[in-house]
Amino acid sequence: MTKPIQPVYLPELGAYRYTIGDYALAAVHELGAGWGGDSGHLGGSGLIWGPDVPTLRLALDHEDDLVIYRKDDPFPDVHLVTLPDGAPSDLGTLRKVGEVLALLIVNRFVN
Repeated sequence: MTKPIQPVYLPELGAYRYTIGDYALAAVHELGAGWGGDSGHLGGSGLIWGPDVPTLRLALDHEDDLVIYRKDDPFPDVHLVTLPDGAPSDLGTLRKVGEVLALLIVNRFVN
């Protein structure tokens, strides 16, 4: 009988603890009632939607910068996302990422 594989977080290998999809869901949590979100394939992107706001995509651009834009816009206005503490390494810094994203969404996309 084989033993089940246990996932292991190995920061010395350069692994990130949270995915971009997790960032999107942290933003949804901060935005509150009426907002929803989902993780993209393997957590490499995230979707966020809410009242009177088209679906937004959170992803890396071609230069590996974190950006957010309207998912279905053929020529989207892309907004760079700056993470004050870099990639989150614990729930506290993930919550800060959610707060940063929620503020950006409200300021740039909510009418």
